[in-house]
Amino acid sequence: MSGPLPSTRTPPDYDHGPGHHPVGTDNAIKIHNVSADTVDYILDLEGWYQNFQTPTISCPGPYMAGSWTMTLPTQPIDCTVHVSATGDPAGELDLSVNGGSELFEPLPDTSAGVYPIEIPAVEGWYDITATANFSNGIETELRYSFGIWNGAASATLGAIQQANAAEFENLTTTSTSSAEPVAVDATSADDNSSLTVATDPAVGLTLATGSVSSADRDDGSTDTVPAASVGIQLPDASTAGDAHVEDPGIVSFHNHNGSTTVSVVKQDTSVVNNIVTANPTSPTTYAFNVTLTARDMLNLDDHGGVSVLDSAGNWVAGLAPVWAIDANGTAVPTRYTKQALPGRRSRYARHRIPSRRRSLVGHCADRSHAFGKPLEVEPHAKSLPDAVRAIRSEHGR
Repeated sequence: MSGPLPSTRTPPDYDHGPGHHPVGTDNAIKIHNVSADTVDYILDLEGWYQNFQTPTISCPGPYMAGSWTMTLPTQPIDCTVHVSATGDPAGELDLSVNGGSELFEPLPDTSAGVYPIEIPAVEGWYDITATANFSNGIETELRYSFGIWNGAASATLGAIQQANAAEFENLTTTSTSSAEPVAVDATSADDNSSLTVATDPAVGLTLATGSVSSADRDDGSTDTVPAASVGIQLPDASTAGDAHVEDPGIVSFHNHNGSTTVSVVKQDTSVVNNIVTANPTSPTTYAFNVTLTARDMLNLDDHGGVSVLDSAGNWVAGLAPVWAIDANGTAVPTRYTKQALPGRRSRYARHRIPSRRRSLVGHCADRSHAFGKPLEVEPHAKSLPDAVRAIRSEHGR
């Protein structure tokens, strides 16, 4: 903008020169006439705007967004993220696949940017996320997801793939067998945790963590969470069949009541237990019997999830909220309840020993449901010190 601007009255009043006039908080440029007379302004405006581009993502056929391809490629899949010129080289582009390791790049300034993303030729669901973080705080994001599988999935896995494909992100590739007592044995060196899925549903799952020490950010003290383990018996364990291998890290248990339990193990040793129901007469409640170590406790939180806490209030394991959807993709109301299982009689004395076993029961409110996922278990939090402090605060510990 040019200014101060010339007067139309007499030559002595004439003045000119370049000037800069900022935009106000109301997004307007205001010019005030401080003279007593009317003034005619001739304005020569020059301005700029920032182009807040949303990234685009493309992958070769047949890997279309939202699709499953039932043929495993022989080579990694080369996808591409495109970002038009933004004029904001101080901004940052964040790229990730399934929430894993991120790639950070400056936003392209005067020419478009092209960024390759390689998807491994491994079974699973892949969620590519591209986020443009502009230097003024504005953020734009695009996600592109697809799945690849080695041949047609079973009807049971197909139901889960249709209901919630994200269950198949970050699958473990550990060897899986139904001929051994342990069908899946997964470990994670990064977070010192392990998970086993037994062939016998009565033995079920065992989640274990080693001790974890961390320094408090506020006072520098060391907080140590001791080693712990939790056992979870699968539903209908007394009548269910032994593990059937669906795929590496994935086993199913036929419950012989119109339902099937499917355990899906992830790379971080978390496990998602899905229940697929075959017809409207299938059960609407499924019990997971949890075996705790001495003085551990189950806590139902306000959001529908469950925390396993030790006697000091340390977080040992977490169970995500139960949910279910019907054959039409409609959510069905679900909830957890907990109850103590009967104690056992001592071999050496005539008294009953309090049981350290608790039953978590997932309830589905509608008998017309066709799919349910009543349990998601993670062996320990990634930000463990924060989780411990939050739990202690909540429980007054």
